[in-house]
Amino acid sequence: MTLIALQYFHDEDVDFAVMEVGVGGRLDATNVVESPVISVITPIEKEHTELLGNSIASISYEKFGIVREKTPFVVSTQPDSFVLDFARSVSLQKRAPCVLVGSKYRASILNRSTEEYSFRLETPSRLIPKVTLALLGDHQVDNAVTAWCVLDQLLPEFDPVKVTDVWANLTLPGRFEFRVKEGRDVILDAAHTINSAKALRKTLDQLYGGEPITFVLSFLDDKNVEGFVQHLVRWGDAVVLTQVD
Repeated sequence: MTLIALQYFHDEDVDFAVMEVGVGGRLDATNVVESPVISVITPIEKEHTELLGNSIASISYEKFGIVREKTPFVVSTQPDSFVLDFARSVSLQKRAPCVLVGSKYRASILNRSTEEYSFRLETPSRLIPKVTLALLGDHQVDNAVTAWCVLDQLLPEFDPVKVTDVWANLTLPGRFEFRVKEGRDVILDAAHTINSAKALRKTLDQLYGGEPITFVLSFLDDKNVEGFVQHLVRWGDAVVLTQVD
């Protein structure tokens, strides 16, 4: 599938191809790309431990395997500060410029609703008074700021309106996907790690306060079910367990 994608990008003569790493990084199929113009490290946590190791250190080693010699890389805000120290080490070893998003960019939330989040964005080069994001959750704001940082590295003079117009109408199925069914709010979300459970719960609390929620849950057998449920479910909530095919 990776080869097919690369061939397609080649045939279409794309200006930029965004390749999302599958699992880990160092040994993932996407690592055949030998000369990326930039690499991006999103939040790292304990997942796929059977393949990547059972510590943040071992997982970081695999994830940072996508960074190339003398090639810039962006590191998003991280739940574990160890990752930032690791990034600095990789930057020195590979003589690769490293941009830590959390130290150079600041987003201040202006509004949260079931339709959109909005925030004020301060970057090293400009101030955007209001950015509207149709993806819901503070974590999506963090993702957006990371994307903005990458654009700053690739196209420093890019037109912000072209980006904000897209973000105001952006949809991502299965990521706090909001629907109304028979007068009730229904949210579809594919969260499956501890941190994603925390992010989902935080967004639910922001939008619904302490209102009881009914969860319909299903897990694959490699997930940390106990940890996930501890961070997601509150007293007063209802849980329905089912099974995926």
